[in-house]
Amino acid sequence: MSGTGTHVENEAKFISFDSASYPEIKKGIMEYFGSNGWKAKTHHDFYYDSLDMELPDGASVRKRIRPDGTCKYTIKIPQGSDKETLSRTEIQVLGTDGSFEELKQFTQTVFPDIEIDEFPVVEITIDGLKKNTDDGLELCLDLCTYDTGDQMIEFEIESLGEEKEAVSLDPAILQFLRGLGLESSFKTKYQRGLEFGSD
Repeated sequence: MSGTGTHVENEAKFISFDSASYPEIKKGIMEYFGSNGWKAKTHHDFYYDSLDMELPDGASVRKRIRPDGTCKYTIKIPQGSDKETLSRTEIQVLGTDGSFEELKQFTQTVFPDIEIDEFPVVEITIDGLKKNTDDGLELCLDLCTYDTGDQMIEFEIESLGEEKEAVSLDPAILQFLRGLGLESSFKTKYQRGLEFGSD
């Protein structure tokens, strides 16, 4: 494994369960935030836990596989929320072979007493767009399709740093996003997946 990095991810999340509105939301966001600089993205995310679901509440262990076969392992640990912002410590490394054994070893560097199970708890296919802004933010618009068949649109405004801090959002942005049918959320994609799986 290589490319180890740790930082605090501060993000404001906005969601909709009306997947049919994705084209309209995409058009509106690209117009509002500028049509230049967006990059398409596709990846498959697999989330793991132990058989007894021992990960701390809000924490997650993820393997992400991109279309070119490269993979990245990520552990996220909640640091709380403030206003519209969810903050999490993010620890990630690039995988070398994508094996479960490699993911297991990485997980135990953070959670030495937890042995994750080899079968994913949640699986998501994500298609979307991302853009870096001039003021250091990353914008992500994702259409998330879960292994249960459920779909969710998620728009994130994210900053990375060394400590927890609120993402400053102009009230006009919040009004615009709500006008598109997007509502503020503190739940992660993984937590939504657990809810879909329990329905």
